[in-house]
Amino acid sequence: NFSVGSLKLDADSGKLFTVSLSTDEVAIVDVASGEVDKVIPIKGSRGSIGVAYDGETKRIFVASQGSDNLLIVDADSGETLHNVPVGAGALNVAFDPVNDLAYVSSRGAGTVTVVDPDGNIVANLENAPFANHVAIDGKGDVFAINKSTGPEDAAGDRISKLTPKQ
Repeated sequence: NFSVGSLKLDADSGKLFTVSLSTDEVAIVDVASGEVDKVIPIKGSRGSIGVAYDGETKRIFVASQGSDNLLIVDADSGETLHNVPVGAGALNVAFDPVNDLAYVSSRGAGTVTVVDPDGNIVANLENAPFANHVAIDGKGDVFAINKSTGPEDAAGDRISKLTPKQ
């Protein structure tokens, strides 16, 4: 059964993208009709949990916590274009169209990995100990959440602002 792990709405296309944690698939839903346009198996994924979308290239970015990777999938063909190892426990992904980069938080690795749409790693930033979530502001800035390992963790439970160099 399809078990929703995350959602990404692309308002420009009117499409909702969601990944299944249990079946390693991505579903594309037409928001206006409420109908599923297609379901795509994600080749190379185990434990798909995070999803982002680039409307310009029509690429879907899937963070997969069980296989520690980012899968970049062509939304039209359903082909997995790139399989990028990003670190243990890839949990969340956000795509920044301003800088044309995807940001992947990997909880087990304690990092945020920056990847271009062609699957090239641009940077691997420490956000230890438990990188949890990333979000973009639409202006080129990225916000990363780091969870705490416990009450004595001075580096935990914080939000970091990441601003790529132009």
